[in-house]
Amino acid sequence: MAREVGSQLDWPVYDRELLEKISDETGLQMELLESLDEHETNRTAEWLDSLFGVKTVTSAQFGRRLVQTLSALAAHGRCVIVGRGAAVILPESTTLRVRLVAPRKTRIARMKAKLGLAEQAVASRVDEIDSLRAEFVRSHFRKEVNDVHHYDIVLNTERFSVAQCADLIVAALKQAESRTDD
Repeated sequence: MAREVGSQLDWPVYDRELLEKISDETGLQMELLESLDEHETNRTAEWLDSLFGVKTVTSAQFGRRLVQTLSALAAHGRCVIVGRGAAVILPESTTLRVRLVAPRKTRIARMKAKLGLAEQAVASRVDEIDSLRAEFVRSHFRKEVNDVHHYDIVLNTERFSVAQCADLIVAALKQAESRTDD
C-alpha cells in the first residue's frame, strides 16, 4: 500500500528504511534495531549486553532516536512513513494520518496465503503483531493505536484493493493540501 502511494506521488517510502536510517546515523546493527522495533524488549538482555561491552541501545533510546528521525523526515516533507507511531507524533497540520484495517479473519487468510503456514499459527502471529504494535505505541508515546481520533482517514482493506486504497489516500492528501493553501 505505502509503496503504491509513494509510486503515485513519486515520494520515498520509509518502512524498514527507517531502521536503516537510524542504523546509519548511530552505527548500531540492524539486527539490534529490529529487535526493538515494535517489539517487546528484554531489559535483562539489554543489561547483559551492556555488561559485556556490546554496543547496544535501550528501548527508551530507540524511541528517542525514532522520534528524531521521524521529525527530520517530516521537516523535509513529501514522504510516506509506515507505522512506528508516526500518526501520533507527527504534526497534524502537515501529516495525513492514515489507518489501514481489515477484519481479523481477512488478515489471517492473507497471511496464511503469503506464508503458507497453518491457520492456528497464523492467527497467533496476527494477534501477537497487533499486541506488540499497540504496546509499542502505548509504551513509547502513551497513546492508543486503535483510537480513531489519531487518524484523518481509516480504510478497510477488505473492502478496497491496494490500488483503490492508494487512490483514496492520494485524493485525501490533495484535498488536505488544497485546504491548507486557502
